[in-house]
Amino acid sequence: MKFQSFGDRYQVRLFPGDRLMPSLTALIEQEGIRYAALSGLGAARHVVIGYYDAAQKDYERHEIDEQMEVLSLIGNCSTRDGEPALHIHATFAHRDLSVIGGHVFEIETNPTLEIWLRVEDASVERIYNDETHLALLNLPQSLARDR
Repeated sequence: MKFQSFGDRYQVRLFPGDRLMPSLTALIEQEGIRYAALSGLGAARHVVIGYYDAAQKDYERHEIDEQMEVLSLIGNCSTRDGEPALHIHATFAHRDLSVIGGHVFEIETNPTLEIWLRVEDASVERIYNDETHLALLNLPQSLARDR
């Protein structure tokens, strides 16, 4: 992986065989990033994506081993118990141009992923939510009518 910083933004490039989650986690730890929005595109040869089943309160995981275009990555990096917590969704195109997508557990790059990080000068923590069984963003402000 290579990267370049532009003040509060980073351009990241992954190489063939690089795995998205450990690569981004290493960069986030090295650079001391506590919150960032991310987007990206590229191509992959292996993905693990999921669909959140609200009734089961768990993800259905799907592993796909084939060359696909990564049409869009979108998500954020926050923290959970002081450690980086990535939340990313993606859409992928098969060779026949049909599209799939979901919550990203892992992407193995081939030949590249290009990712843009926009870092904020703040820290956003995730905390476990008993109702959903998910680690949700713990944000300090709310509208009076919201929980």
